[in-house]
Amino acid sequence: MAIWWCLLLLPATLGEGGQPRECQASQIPAAAAPAPPRVAVVFRGEVFRGLNFDFHFSRDAADRRTDALRRKLPCLNSSYALQRALARNQVRMLLEPLEARGVAVDVFLASYGCWDLVEDVSDDRAAAWWRDVRSWYGDHRVKFSEPVKRAKFQSQQTTISRGLDAALAAGESYRSLIVWRFDVAAFAPIAGPPGATLHGPDVAPTDFLLSDGDEGGLINGDVGWTLPWRFASCFAAMQRPPTFDLASGAPTGKGCWAPGAESANGGQCTQLLDGVMRRSGAKGLRKNWPCFIDADHPKPAFALSAGSIDRRGSPFLLSRWMADNGHVLEAGKPPRWPWLCPKPAIVQRFSGSRDGALCAFLKAGEADLHCDQAHLLREICVRLRGDAENFAAIGCAGKAAAEDALRPTRKQAAPAEPGSSSLGLRCAPGYRAAIFQVTDDKHYDLWSMYAAARDSLALGLRSRARECGYAVDVVPGYGSPAATRALDALGYGDVAIFVGEAKELQFASDACDRDARGVHAILYQTEPRPRFVAPPGIDEVWHYAKSLAASAPRPPTARGKPLIVRHAPPGFVRPPGFGAACGAAAASPGTFLWMGRLALSERRACYAALERNELLKGRLAQRYDVWTDAAWDAVAPPCASRRNVFVNFHKRCDDDGAPLEVVRLAQLLSRGAVVVSQRAHAADMEDYADLVLFEPDFFAEAWSPRTAALLGDADALEAFRAKAAATFEARFDPRAILERAGAWNATAAPRTATAASCASVKRAKEAADAERRRRRRDDVDDPDRRRGDLGSLAHKIEHLRGDLKRMAPGDPARSRLEARVASLEERRETPEARRRRREPPP
Repeated sequence: MAIWWCLLLLPATLGEGGQPRECQASQIPAAAAPAPPRVAVVFRGEVFRGLNFDFHFSRDAADRRTDALRRKLPCLNSSYALQRALARNQVRMLLEPLEARGVAVDVFLASYGCWDLVEDVSDDRAAAWWRDVRSWYGDHRVKFSEPVKRAKFQSQQTTISRGLDAALAAGESYRSLIVWRFDVAAFAPIAGPPGATLHGPDVAPTDFLLSDGDEGGLINGDVGWTLPWRFASCFAAMQRPPTFDLASGAPTGKGCWAPGAESANGGQCTQLLDGVMRRSGAKGLRKNWPCFIDADHPKPAFALSAGSIDRRGSPFLLSRWMADNGHVLEAGKPPRWPWLCPKPAIVQRFSGSRDGALCAFLKAGEADLHCDQAHLLREICVRLRGDAENFAAIGCAGKAAAEDALRPTRKQAAPAEPGSSSLGLRCAPGYRAAIFQVTDDKHYDLWSMYAAARDSLALGLRSRARECGYAVDVVPGYGSPAATRALDALGYGDVAIFVGEAKELQFASDACDRDARGVHAILYQTEPRPRFVAPPGIDEVWHYAKSLAASAPRPPTARGKPLIVRHAPPGFVRPPGFGAACGAAAASPGTFLWMGRLALSERRACYAALERNELLKGRLAQRYDVWTDAAWDAVAPPCASRRNVFVNFHKRCDDDGAPLEVVRLAQLLSRGAVVVSQRAHAADMEDYADLVLFEPDFFAEAWSPRTAALLGDADALEAFRAKAAATFEARFDPRAILERAGAWNATAAPRTATAASCASVKRAKEAADAERRRRRRDDVDDPDRRRGDLGSLAHKIEHLRGDLKRMAPGDPARSRLEARVASLEERRETPEARRRRREPPP
């Protein structure tokens, strides 16, 4: 009845001929030839809808159904895993098959998200989940993802109209358009793989790309559409007039959506679109959805074939093929042919054998997806606890024990015994992991020096942030007011990670102060300290070198359990501008560079030994001024006819068992550099044996014949370099590193801090601060030490000024570099000159 009521009103509301101006034949463009290699896909509807559409309750005389309550039930905890499983299904069945055939896919996301829904869903959680949705479909594909603001009297038309308008506004020329609901699963790929047979006497022409230029497809009348792009403007114009008056909720009698009891019905939109397509020379909308099926891509046994199929004489490619090959529909009997595409399904329940099989189908690769209705009922009870009538009517009173565990909150409550435990990194929503680091310390640009470790940690953690629902922050300038505020904002369940040695005692002291709040403290070691013992207040120690992690003490904590120690070396971090092919010409070795500071006498002795090497004479240089991307591009460019070779050695020349300097190596190997290194601890060399040239005669006057021959053969050296770069990228993927380390630890960690131990770490920190101040006074008072420091400062200032010259005027790092040069210039002054400069004029 509602459709006929809408049909009577259409001529008066849609314009001449009962259709928008965009749908008139004169406004429909001709089919493009050849078809553009790009498809627009609009995902629309209620994201995170969950399994609440058709869940029945019969606890009282009136049969209650959650479809009457479903506006309150999106964004339950269980809906996250379900939506992620659906998104993966849609990417696998819709997007990737098209891309495999050389067709680009642009995605437009139109939904409300979880904002302005219920009190137990925070804005932070809504934002995090919406970012996740975008990432599931691929940031490189998504062209529009602005959430729709919730309002009264909205309908399905609201999101479909937003998505279509966004696709039209993209300004691209597409071959076809797909409109798909977020809660619908597909059971066969929409297109076959490259090289597959798509059409023949024994192969039904059901592949999408065979007919998307002049045919459309359909799911359930108004659940999903596919249509040639030239009809997109017409279809969008049909959606714009609102179905309901947004002030009163009364039906408007406009547009093609018919108001219904719960929402609106788009069947009339389908009828109108089909008519426009046929009048404009296209074949219209067929009743079944396109797909590709063969022996290697069978449809699931539980999937239903299309409920209806076009009869003999229809203009569609499949109908003609059926007629030519003797496939006749029998009256009153559903079609059973094996080549018939399975009907996509709205995922709304997991009860019953078929729906249980559907859950198992989606659960593949999605371990967090729950298939039992009892789990869902407990979540619904938590959500409806403020709705007394329905809470009691559907039997929630007996499920109070499960409520607190299921309630989605912004922050977990602290344990009953403060300071008894903390939660480490884990795949769970609602907590924050913050990475802290000191920025500068005397002559050292620590922010740049430890960039490989810090950035690798951040990349590894962020690789699962959207999947798991936690947030990751990187906070510079530890000890600054901003960093202190960031640390103070952490609470129970959050994780604080500190990178480096400078101010580690301050971090341990701060962790002690916050121990009762249950902030999990991780110390990431960047220095070769084989027997390092973590201060009180630290829950885990992560080492950059395998040898250090293996020998690290694991003293019992205050709770009697060993400290957690992990091996997490810095991994591959792609530098800006890298990744493009450099051409076939092999690069010959240029200068041999050592990246480090020669202030220590041990290092000066090692460097002097290298200068006597026959191969390195006149070609060895030392740099301690390469901090910015521009400076790195100058010494290790992505493509060059001559590549610098980097040398690596330990603090002492004769220490072949020292830990390998993998923090320095990670930065070099990420840039595809060739590194010749002094031998190191066997456990460390094991992982880098095919990435670094470990020279047994490193400090001799001549290197081994193997190393000398490789460095003298440009083609062989380039082959080694390219293989090492590719191997490092694969082996030291930041996420894989953390997975091997077992970083995502879901168990509670014992706290290490007590009042006495916190006092001891504070005393140690105060003593270290006093020693640092004394050394700085000695640097000023000792002329010999000061001359060495001034020479190092002058060298660094010279090269930093060179970096400034190479930087673009608008480079965001320029102001920071200029401030550093000014700071070093001031430090280079003698105390007398500084006093004279600061004295007021006579």
